[in-house]
Amino acid sequence: MSSLLVTLPPPPRRVRGILSGADGGWFARLFTLPHTLVGVGATSYWIFLWCWAWFGADLPAVITGTEVQQSRKGGTTYLVRYEFRVDREIKDRSSAVSLADYNRYQVQGDSKPRVTVRHLSFWLFENTELKNKVRLWNPPGLFTLWIGFWDTVVGAAFYILWIKPLRIRLLYKYGESLPGSVVGKRTKSGKSTTCFVAYVFNHPYTGVFMS
Repeated sequence: MSSLLVTLPPPPRRVRGILSGADGGWFARLFTLPHTLVGVGATSYWIFLWCWAWFGADLPAVITGTEVQQSRKGGTTYLVRYEFRVDREIKDRSSAVSLADYNRYQVQGDSKPRVTVRHLSFWLFENTELKNKVRLWNPPGLFTLWIGFWDTVVGAAFYILWIKPLRIRLLYKYGESLPGSVVGKRTKSGKSTTCFVAYVFNHPYTGVFMS
């Protein structure tokens, strides 16, 4: 075991570069920013959908019309339009329904069937659906899986390209200089050779021997 003592200037020290110690370059860092914003927005909407399913207000509404939409791939979507009042504002929305519900809600003459809708509005988010379409395990499973995959991949990239370099910069700028002892060394070969050293030191506040 050998001792290694390096004397550094007192903090705060001057550190060159905005993200000293970062890997991947600025292109990779900037590339992750819009993906991170997408993840934040999608996750926020995912949480909002859970709040809507559990805590949304059930409001009376009336069916004002029906509509059939054909997709380019030949699919058919049945829609019902309805109106409901929130405070002093009358809102007009539509929901996709099954063929049976479409036939049941189809307006004939002046008839306006009454229904109940679940509504929640918060900041930029708003969602309204017929109450019989509400499921307490909302949002849909595929959306939940997508959120989990996206946030895991983008979150890992954001940590490697942004958080870790910032932590290294703060360590260089404000970290304390302590005596330590080198207890081992190793190399890792690949496209290039990387050298590692293992060391131990006493924690400055707890006095615990750390490695």
